[in-house]
Amino acid sequence: MIAQAIVLLFFVLTCAGSLFAQEPQIDIPAYRQFPVVGSRVAMWVVGQLHLMFAAFILGVPIFAVIIEFIGVRTRDQRYDRMAKEFIKLCLVAFSTTALLGALLLLMLIGLYPKFFNYMTGIFSWTYILYGLLFFGETFSLYLYWYTWDRLADRKWIHLSLGIALNLFGTAIMFVANAWLTFMTSPAGIDEKGSLVSVWDAVTNFPWMPINIHRLIANVA
Repeated sequence: MIAQAIVLLFFVLTCAGSLFAQEPQIDIPAYRQFPVVGSRVAMWVVGQLHLMFAAFILGVPIFAVIIEFIGVRTRDQRYDRMAKEFIKLCLVAFSTTALLGALLLLMLIGLYPKFFNYMTGIFSWTYILYGLLFFGETFSLYLYWYTWDRLADRKWIHLSLGIALNLFGTAIMFVANAWLTFMTSPAGIDEKGSLVSVWDAVTNFPWMPINIHRLIANVA
């Protein structure tokens, strides 16, 4: 829980700086070199690890809620125990995902400052939304886990917490997918690359296909 709180605080401070800071008076370098392996390989390794853990903590809660629901319907405690064990795995994976995400953000700022500055100019307000959703997911995950036994006689309330967890996780993925798909299919900007519409930038052409693909892929 402490790791998530630190990451969330760092993300909020980054967002606040992005929204309200003055334009720097010095030239921002476009690129910095990472020792030995290079910046692209370093970014790829950290990004890939983050994505693998993120897919796990997004897909497993969906599976766990379905299994818990089957347990409620069949009144078979084996399903309930199985679902609880899966969520237990998510607690460790969630902390790892958050720390890898923070490391990815730091490397992006440090190695590609000009690119990050441009992306912030387009998506700064979605950073705030992402931080709020991250807090909601963290809170609902731990609430879902720690109330498992306390709400044993009120399973429908407990299931609603699991559904909330999945809604927060899916919304986080949707926001992050907007950044990804904008890089390959930019929208909401003019010919000079200046922002015209944040909504159009988010809802670019491949955004929804990627949302559907990753949602199914995480479950798979």
